[in-house]
Amino acid sequence: MARALREHGMHPGVIVWSETSEDFLHKHFQEIDVPMAIAPQMKGRWAKVSWLRSIVQQVRPSVLHSMTFFLNFAAAWAVRGLPVIAVGSIRADYQFEAKQGTIHYALNRRWPETIIANSQRAWQQALTDRGFFHPKHPLFVSNAFDLAPFACRLHGNSRVPQIIGVGSLYPDKRWDRLLNVIARLVANRPDLPFSVKIAGRHGSEGDNLERLTRKLNLQHRVSFLGLRQDIPELLSQSDIFVLTSDSEGTPNAVMEAMAAGLPVVATDCGDVPRLVANGVTGFVVPREMEDLMASALTELLVDPDLRARIGEAGRAKAQAEFGLKQFATDILDAYSQAGWKCA
Repeated sequence: MARALREHGMHPGVIVWSETSEDFLHKHFQEIDVPMAIAPQMKGRWAKVSWLRSIVQQVRPSVLHSMTFFLNFAAAWAVRGLPVIAVGSIRADYQFEAKQGTIHYALNRRWPETIIANSQRAWQQALTDRGFFHPKHPLFVSNAFDLAPFACRLHGNSRVPQIIGVGSLYPDKRWDRLLNVIARLVANRPDLPFSVKIAGRHGSEGDNLERLTRKLNLQHRVSFLGLRQDIPELLSQSDIFVLTSDSEGTPNAVMEAMAAGLPVVATDCGDVPRLVANGVTGFVVPREMEDLMASALTELLVDPDLRARIGEAGRAKAQAEFGLKQFATDILDAYSQAGWKCA
């Protein structure tokens, strides 16, 4: 988003709320000359909120855009009484944050008044919400990214097809479902050569997933790669992309796989059905239908021509719809609807 706005002549800045040892974006912001400010760490939420308010008072940005749901109310509070427009975000399924508590869910979907969903499904749910704390002005802007690093996969040049999944090892990603699907596939077609790689930070499910891998005797098939910063390269070395989540917004991982020319096999969560045309750019499978997912993977594994044809269709869609130029226009249009006036 910062790159898209810079290329559109804007001057974005980034506020980092929670910094971790795994953060790798600092150098990328420096490369595109986007200033960063880091909230005080280890001093508690209210210290951060007060700091955010002071930054907004000093800088007076035109728009303060919370890029994660749990900071929506903090952004609205930080701009109170100032000539600054606050914009919130819904970055996942509309109900995803409800598990964090009633007050948390209520405040962060009610304020600020304009909230941008990156999922069309979440946006439609926000529009039909009639609760007291429903979003007053929900908008929809899909994700986008720089397509340049994603080289098209040349199918058919691998003797052992590679299946790849990308995402942190957390419960909602349902990597246990993928392991069960792979076990089913192996039982049905023990002669079929393939391997599976999962790239993403260890997460709360990491140990459980490694135990399940051993229980299902899949150690020779499945590898956990941990957090990786070379996703475009990993995708270019793979043949099929898989996503098994229960909850998503508009998953960047699916969009990046399509940009790399990989056929996608994914559950019907979030905006996956909007991104993936079933049978054209991949296969969309009901969440609990593990047999259908195993069948879809088998169909792609045995037919490199099918992988190539579906992958090429996905790449064409990505090039037409997922680039940064339209994204910047859409974001600025959303800001205008929130009251921003371009100087």
